[in-house]
Amino acid sequence: MICPHCGERFPANWQVDCAPGGQESPGTFLIVGAVVALISAALTAAAWRLDWFPLQVAGPALMLGALFAWSQAPIAWLDCRKSGCPACRRPVRVYLWSR
Repeated sequence: MICPHCGERFPANWQVDCAPGGQESPGTFLIVGAVVALISAALTAAAWRLDWFPLQVAGPALMLGALFAWSQAPIAWLDCRKSGCPACRRPVRVYLWSR
């Protein structure tokens, strides 16, 4: 993130109590969910084309992982939304896609 007040660059989860378990910013969950969803879609398309049962199960199962990652993004956003700039200590708006 970039502070609109002083221009300082900092991660959205720089505070210890931010995000689920204090680990990741909301944008990370959105990116991970999107990547897993793309892999799931590719595996599902290949599975039905190849008619191979293990891939027909693995593709939709991976989509559950993507849905779980996407469900964590709003939780991280709610935890990080009161974040402030570490340099100027002024409040900064954290969006759902902030990293």
